Amino acid sequence: MGNLDAVADRDAGLLRVHAVHRDVPFAAIMADAIGEGIRDLARWLGLSVALLR
Repeated sequence: MGNLDAVADRDAGLLRVHAVHRDVPFAAIMADAIGEGIRDLARWLGLSVALLR
C-alpha cells in the first residue's frame, strides 16, 4: 500500500513524519486509518507526532 518516512527523535520526544508514500490512491477511510496507525505508533514509542511538510 505504501511506505512511511518517519524518524523517532527521542531527544525531542517526537515521531517526525516526513512523508507517506502511496503505492495506490488512498480512499478517505484508508487515509484516516493510516493516520490512526501513525498516532498509535507514536504512542507505543512514547512520542508525540510531528507532521513535516
